[in-house]
Amino acid sequence: MIVAMIPAYMGEVKSDGANHHLYFSYPTPVATNMVPANFTAYSMQIPPPYETATIVNITKQQDENFSAIASVPSTSSTIIAASMSLPQQQQQQQERQQQQQQQQQQQQQQQQQQQQQQQQQRLQQRRSVVLADEEARKKYRERRDKNNLAAKKSRSNRREREKMMQRKVDELEKENEALRAQLAIYTQQLDYARKEYERQLSLSYTAQQQGMLLRDNNPTNLIPTTQPPPILYPSFSQQTVT
Repeated sequence: MIVAMIPAYMGEVKSDGANHHLYFSYPTPVATNMVPANFTAYSMQIPPPYETATIVNITKQQDENFSAIASVPSTSSTIIAASMSLPQQQQQQQERQQQQQQQQQQQQQQQQQQQQQQQQQRLQQRRSVVLADEEARKKYRERRDKNNLAAKKSRSNRREREKMMQRKVDELEKENEALRAQLAIYTQQLDYARKEYERQLSLSYTAQQQGMLLRDNNPTNLIPTTQPPPILYPSFSQQTVT
């Protein structure tokens, strides 16, 4: 249809035989009635008719057409190239995906390593804190045990001292009781001796008084030969207090 319309619009169609491409032998005449009547009023010139077809123009047109055709690939070649480029694109996409996966795996590994390092650091810190706590607790237990042992020793020594003092107090109380008993005996003996001495003194005094009375009443005034009775002193037996 396009080939049938070309002679109607462009004139006669010819071919050079070697190249099957079309070229125009002469330009199509332009009708004068296509230009409006008042076209000159716009101060514009009517374009000149097409140049006559020459051999130089024909060869130039053939070269341009050939270069344009050579530059444009055919559909089969484009399909083959597209079909050949699809696996490459898929491979490139797969490689990109693999690279992305590898990068993600590396990032995940780095994150895991960082997390492990952080966990190890935390564990080390906790262990150091635990060790410090254990050392502090151990020292505290040692000091506590020493203090408890010293307190037990001091309490036992105090109990021993208290017991010893109590024994001494008991012994002294016993000695005091014995001394008080002996003092009571001595006081009784002194009372008895004092009473006996007073009795002997009274007896001797009465005897002397009687002798003096007899001498005064005696006519011979003889000195009486009677002697006063001797004074008797009580004899105390030695008693030992246990």
